[in-house]
Formats: sequence, structure tokens, C-alpha cells
Amino acid sequence: MIIIALSSGFLAADMPRGQAASTPTISAYEYVASGTPSVSSWSISNPTLGTTSVEVEIWISGVAPLTVWGWAISGVTWNPAVLELTKVKEGSYLTDSGDTTLFIGSNSAAFDNTGGELLGGIADADASTGSPATTDTAASLAYLFFTVIGYGVSPVDLSGGNLRADSADTTGTDVPTYNATITVINPNPSATPSPTPSPTPLPGSSISLTVSSDYGSPSPGVGNTNYNSGQSVTCSVPTTLANVNGVEYNVISQDGVTYACTGWTGTGSVPASGYTTSVTFTITADSKITWNWIMTPPSLDIWTNRGGRGWNSSSAAFGPQEQVTLTANLTSAGGAPVAQETIPFIIADNGAQIASRTAVTNTAGIASVTYTLPWPSPNPTSAFGIMDITSTVDLAGTILNDSCAFMYNYLLKTTSVIITNGNDPSSPDGPSFSRYTGPTLSATVTVKTINWSTTSFYLTATIYDNNSVPVSYVSLPETINPAQSGNPDSTKSQTYTINLSIPSYAFVGSAYIYVNIYTTNPANLGVPFCPETSAPLVIDSAQ
Repeated sequence: MIIIALSSGFLAADMPRGQAASTPTISAYEYVASGTPSVSSWSISNPTLGTTSVEVEIWISGVAPLTVWGWAISGVTWNPAVLELTKVKEGSYLTDSGDTTLFIGSNSAAFDNTGGELLGGIADADASTGSPATTDTAASLAYLFFTVIGYGVSPVDLSGGNLRADSADTTGTDVPTYNATITVINPNPSATPSPTPSPTPLPGSSISLTVSSDYGSPSPGVGNTNYNSGQSVTCSVPTTLANVNGVEYNVISQDGVTYACTGWTGTGSVPASGYTTSVTFTITADSKITWNWIMTPPSLDIWTNRGGRGWNSSSAAFGPQEQVTLTANLTSAGGAPVAQETIPFIIADNGAQIASRTAVTNTAGIASVTYTLPWPSPNPTSAFGIMDITSTVDLAGTILNDSCAFMYNYLLKTTSVIITNGNDPSSPDGPSFSRYTGPTLSATVTVKTINWSTTSFYLTATIYDNNSVPVSYVSLPETINPAQSGNPDSTKSQTYTINLSIPSYAFVGSAYIYVNIYTTNPANLGVPFCPETSAPLVIDSAQ
């Protein structure tokens, strides 16, 4: 027990019983009502939150027998993040043993846990019956109960505070209000010296962390691990991110079942709960963390042979008349495959449905169909645009759906050829070049891609003279960077420079440069990506 004296000039222990005084002496006795923290100078350490409490008993002494009709303490402060004033109870000299009414200021009915003035009610049963209890020269006035709600050192600061007692003598005659300025004297000579404050267990003391997890491989592992007090601890469980029906889960696969980690619950120094797969904290008490898991829900996923895995994900693009393989995967809770279920594949071109197919899942929950992209005559490029594949399944009363979109167009396309030198470049016939000066034609070619990966190609250019004689040719290996993946509408353009010499034997007159792009060297069976692009020029005989 720690005794802290709140005195107007002398201690209660200094005065013989029965001796009157003009002003009271107020003493406070602090002790632990429950729990086992260290208590020192109004500071506690290693508490059990919500369970450990501190009780303060306030005494009035050094006065003639009297009845206290009311009392107030002002100027008392404490840390509301650590201690909460939860109750005020009558002192032991009163006979009804009820809780004293607590007010803030003059008439508020709520506790003020930031300090301020604490007022005890005057309507005690002892007083209201007309038989007020009488005090001895030292008597218990009230108890203050604090509950520990947080970690840390929280002095309950009484220095400079004031206690007021509104009293009457045994005949009921009011006596002057007693006011005592609070002076903290610690330690009291009659008390056991208080221990050194210890906000946390001493460094090096062993504290246990218990890890519980039904699945996965958490770190630290399942079981007990010892740490030093004050040590920083990181708990985690490795998972991968998966999108199931539009919801992202942190998942693992164990014994053929997919489980999702939904976070953790904790006790002691571990935060009470969280929804991530990692948490860091400072351990100061025996603690426990439990990793929580659920089986992933049933799901349907459809994709193409160029991607689109994941709910409502897009696939990379396809070119003219390419073959597309559509695949579906149907699973029940926990990722278990569902066999012998009929899966529909609804195919739409620019919003208009053009086909409907079905396939039955195998033992792995997989079903697939194949189709070739349309190339309708006489306007085959009218089919270009967004292809949308959708599927809906009723799995034991649960409706599952997914979609996969991709762009149908030329995978690579030349969008412009611009001759960058020659005479009179603004002429509608194109710039002119003299065949006698051995000129070199330079041109910039712009190529656009819808591919989501880097694409290699061959760029060729041919000059035809006025008699359609090919008089110059070049074939160059090139690459183009990818368009942005995940967006079927994304494109990427790059420019390339070509140079061709015009020979002196070229026929004079209008001429053209023709540019093509191929999958590989056309001499090695390269296939064109798109129709060619051209630009006009003039070959003249100027000297």
C-alpha cells in the first residue's frame, strides 16, 4: 500500500484522535483493487486492460464530529488514454454504503475523464433521513475508482489541487466550508516506500507469444515463441492475391483446397483484430495471435488462349481470321473442381451476338470451345472491334457469371508514310528527286500495335517508277513496344526511318513508295500484318 498525504499543513497520523482542528487534513490511500500491476507514485505498469483498477480512498480528519453534506475535488488530472474514472463511492464512515452521486461542474450527469472538478452528491440516505452520520477525528470521505484502459505511465496529479467539504455539525448547524490545498508528500513516513516506476517489464524478461493457425505457414510458426519485453515483433502469413468473382482474396492452396486469410484476432500486446496478412507490435505481455481463414467461394472463370484469367478480365488482342479458344473453369467452395456441368459461351461482336456455344466440364472443372474470327465480304473490317465473351451458370442455386473481352483488329498496322526530304515537299504529287544526282529518299513510317507484348516484325519499302518498275527496295527487322495490358482499347505507336536510293535509270514522272510490315522476313514466308501504305513522289531529269 502507498500512502500519499494531501495536507493543509500536517498529516492525519500526527494528530491524536478526538482533537479538533480549524481546517481538515486530507489523506489519500492508494491500493490495487484487482490485477497485479506494479504501483508507484500513481503510476502503474504491465496492467491487464479493462481488469486492473486503482482505488483511491480520501479521508477527512482533524475536525470535530460533523456530517459532510457534499464535497469537491478540483485540479486533479490524469491521462485519459491510460486511466478512466469509473465510479465514486461513499467513504466507510457513512452507513448506507451507496455510491455517491458524481457530477461534473454543477449539474452534468456524465464523468469527465480529463480531470476537472469532481463533485459528490449531497443527497445521501444518511443525511436525508435526518440522522446524519457523525465523523470521528479521522474518517473516510470517499473512494475514487480508476480502471486501466491503456498501456503507459499515468500519474494522477494531485499537486496544486483543492478539496472542499461542505459540512454541518451534529446538531445540523452549517459550519464554514473547509478548503484544503492538496500537497503531495511522498513517501509518507508511515508507509512502505514505493517501488521504482516500471512502465513495462524489465528488458530481458521472458514473454510468450502463442500463434494459432489452422492453415498456411505463419511466421512465427504455430505454437509458443518467447521474446524479451519491449521487443518489436512482426507476425505474418504468406499468401498470394486472387480475384474470385470480383473480390480480391489473400489465398493459399493446401491439400487441394483454396483458403483465404481474412486477417487475425489478438490478445495481450497483439492488436485486437485486423484484416491484413501482417502485423507489427511491441510485445510487453503474454500474447496470442490467431490467423483466421475461410474457404474461397464458388467461382466461374472464362478466358482465351491469349489471357483473361480472373473475373471480368480482358484478353490480349487477335488479328484477322485467327482461331480463338475459349476456356472456362468452374469450382465450388474452396476451389474444388465441378465436373459434368454445362458451360455456355455467348460471343458478341461490337455488342451484337454472333454465336452461342456450350461445353461440359471435365473432372478438372474445365470446358472449352474454339471458333475462327469472322472476315465478312465485301467489307471484312466491319467485324473489327470489341469481342465480348460471357457465361452464366447456376451452381446448386448460386448464380455465377464471368466475361472476357478482347480487341479484334490488325495486330500491327502502318498508319502513315511521310517523305521527309526532296524538292517541293508541299506539292500534291509529292516531293521531287532528280534521277541523275543519285538521290536518297528518306521517309518516316508510323506503326501502331494493339498487342500487349513486344512484337518483332519486318518493315519493307519499295519505290515504283512511272512505268511501275521497282527501282529500289529495303527490308529491315524491327520491334515495337507493347500497348498497355488489361485494356482492350489500348494502342501503342512508334516511328521508323527508311532510306532508299533512286537509280539514274528510273523512268521520269510520277512514282510511289510502298510500305509493308510482315511477321518475319518475307523471303522466309513472312505474312503481312495489314494492307500496305503508300506515298507519292516525282522522279525528274533535272541536272
